[in-house]
Amino acid sequence: MEADLAEDLLRTLTRAHAIPGAQLTVLRAGRSLSLATGVRRTGVAGPVTTETAFALGSVTKAFTATLVGQLVADGELEWDDPVADYVAEFDNAVDEAFSEITLRHLLSHTGGLVADHETDDVAETSLARYTASVSAATRTLHRPGSCFSYANSGYNILGRTVEAVTDMKWQAALANLVLRPLGIDPVFVHDAPGGQRALAQCHTVRPGENRSATPVGLFLPPSWAPAGGLAGSADDLAALATLLLGTHPDAAELLPEEQRTEMCARTPAADAFGMADAWGLGLAHHASPDGVWLGHDGTVDGGTAHLRFRPADGTLLVTLAERHHRHRDVGRTGRRPA
Repeated sequence: MEADLAEDLLRTLTRAHAIPGAQLTVLRAGRSLSLATGVRRTGVAGPVTTETAFALGSVTKAFTATLVGQLVADGELEWDDPVADYVAEFDNAVDEAFSEITLRHLLSHTGGLVADHETDDVAETSLARYTASVSAATRTLHRPGSCFSYANSGYNILGRTVEAVTDMKWQAALANLVLRPLGIDPVFVHDAPGGQRALAQCHTVRPGENRSATPVGLFLPPSWAPAGGLAGSADDLAALATLLLGTHPDAAELLPEEQRTEMCARTPAADAFGMADAWGLGLAHHASPDGVWLGHDGTVDGGTAHLRFRPADGTLLVTLAERHHRHRDVGRTGRRPA
């Protein structure tokens, strides 16, 4: 598709659906296209550029999974080791089944953990205290490894596992080991305002009412950051996809083929029943007549993110948008990054 036609189409679609700003990145047959349109906040003249960061929601999980894959490659972690081998917070779990939960289970959403867990203090920043709270206050929904049950809580615990073996905060480990080596300037949604990169505002539209988008704040407990706390651009997501495809120039060094293959493989018990056709280690599988697409979706208060790439030929597609529907009977939307 010609760049000018794609740009016209992107502008037409964003206007038709009351989306203040959006980005699109496509890579196909060795040719790449990066587009941006609209403004960072409705009614304000700051334009969205290809450098603008958007809240990525659960696409963050693909980055956390990649970080775990790197630590597996370095011998710091093992896919099938019990999480309890790494985090002391599981020692006092009220459910003995917690001792069976492995990294593979958490990465593929087959660990049996509750989908969402909040500590008594919603402003809690410690992943250690979060993990201790999960193990002390919840029980497994099913035997670990037996079936799929999407769990943000599992990815927050993966963040704690990263901290335990690297002696770095999850944010620092992700920035130093994944983001900066990929050429990505780190942006986290809980960072103080005024950073180097502009961050797009989230917006919502109530169905059936006027078509204007309203700016909204993003609700995400800090202890949920490994599940949904990253921000970035469509080009940033494309950089991650090239790493997972093995086409990035530094792919062999950053994430060896053995770990890439393991992440992209289907997990037998992970039947995602509607969310996707299958699940791997941090990546959803979507079947199509032209082959399987891998990726992840993210939804936050007033924003959506979609990452897709096809291993068969290296094609990738990324879209980010500053809008999400808000229903009349919901007070707060998007609190679960998914």
